[in-house]
Amino acid sequence: MPYCPECGKPVSPNAKFCRACGASQLEESPVPTAAPVTIPKEHSACTSCGAPLDPDEKFCGNCGKPVNAPAAPPQPAPVPVPPPGRVCSSCKTPVSADTKFCGNCGQPVNALPAPPQLTPSPGRFCGSCGSPVSAETKFCGSCGTSVQPGAPVSPQAVPVPPAQPVPQVAPAAPAAATEKIIGVIANAKKPKMLGVSSDTYNLVVTERRMILAQLTQPMMNAAIAEAQAKAKAEGKGFFGVWADQMAAMFRYAIRYETMPPDAALAETPGNFALENSQISVVDLSLKDHEDSSQYNEFKMVIKSAGGKFEFRIAEDERYINILKAAYGAKVSMPFGYHKIGGVRIKFF
Repeated sequence: MPYCPECGKPVSPNAKFCRACGASQLEESPVPTAAPVTIPKEHSACTSCGAPLDPDEKFCGNCGKPVNAPAAPPQPAPVPVPPPGRVCSSCKTPVSADTKFCGNCGQPVNALPAPPQLTPSPGRFCGSCGSPVSAETKFCGSCGTSVQPGAPVSPQAVPVPPAQPVPQVAPAAPAAATEKIIGVIANAKKPKMLGVSSDTYNLVVTERRMILAQLTQPMMNAAIAEAQAKAKAEGKGFFGVWADQMAAMFRYAIRYETMPPDAALAETPGNFALENSQISVVDLSLKDHEDSSQYNEFKMVIKSAGGKFEFRIAEDERYINILKAAYGAKVSMPFGYHKIGGVRIKFF
């Protein structure tokens, strides 16, 4: 009989550990031979491996565990997994092929085939939370919202971005009122230095301003050439051609009556304007001729904040009315000048 090299207690020939001290018995040490030890019939068993133990043993001679170690909890028997395709007819819990009573509700099992696995239909989503739902689904599995026919179903779950503040747009400014044209004073001559020559302007008088539209030499030549060609085509003589040339110049000025004021101002680089509010005086005086009984031209001097401007205009009642309509009492007429029905009456 071998003995424990640590405590000297006898050990079984096949024991791996000493029953008295738990020392390993893998390497035997020579010990004095002692009388064989008999194990009483009534003994306990190791709680770990089930080997028999003596009443005074503290460690199992088979596995080396303390004899008072708690027994390992019994492992539950594996639950058989029911084959796919068989469920309880009452609660729809899956059951095995040989089950007679449902383990969930206790009802006799009249097994029904498991319902087919529903897959979401492409492009069909819950209108409330956006979760995918199948074609047969009546309630969303995520939020419980009804997805029956007639309930809103979203084509796809798209997160709704937070509402952005609407920029405040300033109200559009009211359209500028149309600038009304009162009339056009044609072929006004503006004398150059020393009065030897002059520039020709058409004076476009509006409710707001007087636009001085220059009649350049190319423009004048074009109007004269057109009138000459037309008169000659009609077989007119010298005086007829000359009369048509004068009429063409007047017709050229009349077109400003239908032209937008801004377009008239921008027609040539030499055009400019005087604001009516800045004009203080429009002085008209008769220009002397060799025949003192005839006065057919006015000398017009305009005084404004922008300076003084002098023109020669025809003695025409229409032009006087245009100036008075725009400037009223600012228009100064010659002393004793009066005209009735186109006939001038002198009181001096």
